[in-house]
Amino acid sequence: MKKNKGFTLIELMIVVAIIGILAAIAIPNFLKYQLRAKFGELPTNVNAWFKAEESLRQSERTIPAGVSGANATVTGQYFVFAGTVPTGCVLGTRKNAWTSTDLGASGGIDWVIEGSTYGCYTGAVAGGTVAQYGTAVTLEAQSNIDGDAVNAAVVLFKPLIASDGTVATNAPNSPSGVAMATPYSTVQRRIAGGAIDDNTF
Repeated sequence: MKKNKGFTLIELMIVVAIIGILAAIAIPNFLKYQLRAKFGELPTNVNAWFKAEESLRQSERTIPAGVSGANATVTGQYFVFAGTVPTGCVLGTRKNAWTSTDLGASGGIDWVIEGSTYGCYTGAVAGGTVAQYGTAVTLEAQSNIDGDAVNAAVVLFKPLIASDGTVATNAPNSPSGVAMATPYSTVQRRIAGGAIDDNTF
């Protein structure tokens, strides 16, 4: 008599249970990695923004007067936009589109943005001769890609350093209220307006 080959119900249930356990572990980790990948935009863009600002200050070139309130006569200082870019940026799980005006403003300081962004970008200056210009700068990007009640932020502080290595002009608080902290010229991940935190992802 020929015996039928196949799986028993118990064997199938064990396989299904194993797959369920693996999925329960893998899916949350996958979602976390997705959030980390999306958040990676912020430090990348803030670093690029800072390089553009530093180049602007060191080269002592002017910005066309039509760029977000720029003064065509000021040289040798950092410049920040009049408001948040992109215009009308909403913190959330969706990307914000950059209008031609936003791209023109960022291009005015040679900061290149490609495509839409999850982050909303704002800056502040201190020690300047006119509005929106300064010898110390703070750059901040905020996002809420996980859709919770806590906004994550990336902040970069660049105070004016004297020849003896001391701080001559403090970088201002970030637009969300984060106070200047070391290391300078390096992005710091924080809760918007508060302390260093990984915001759960």
